[in-house]
Amino acid sequence: MKRARKFLLIASGVFVLLIVIGAIYIFRPANDDRTPAERRQIAEGCLAMLHSSLTNEVDSIRPDDPRVPEAIRALHPFNIDVVTGFSVQIECAGKPQEYFLMRMSHQTNTWSLCAAGSPIIFGPREILRIHHD
Repeated sequence: MKRARKFLLIASGVFVLLIVIGAIYIFRPANDDRTPAERRQIAEGCLAMLHSSLTNEVDSIRPDDPRVPEAIRALHPFNIDVVTGFSVQIECAGKPQEYFLMRMSHQTNTWSLCAAGSPIIFGPREILRIHHD
């Protein structure tokens, strides 16, 4: 009986430890290896492209297009999609593999910059939230 209790206690401890480790791993802050100032430049570059887009639908912008700001060129993008007034998606050759800026639905002047792909895991993670008209 003592042996069964010890086994149950150890198994319960291991289970709790795994849950705590998983929670720490999942809920840790996203890290794209950039400073807050660099993230802000990326967001400002995305906003500049949003305002320079000439269509009302999805606009694919080539990375060598003159509308692409230097902060975005530095990411080495191979695909940039702009949905006028709503979002910018940048697929990059480096890490992370994707940046995404979009307007928060419940606040019209709040924008969220997310990163996805290695080293960011478990889908896109918000790395910056800014207010801009």
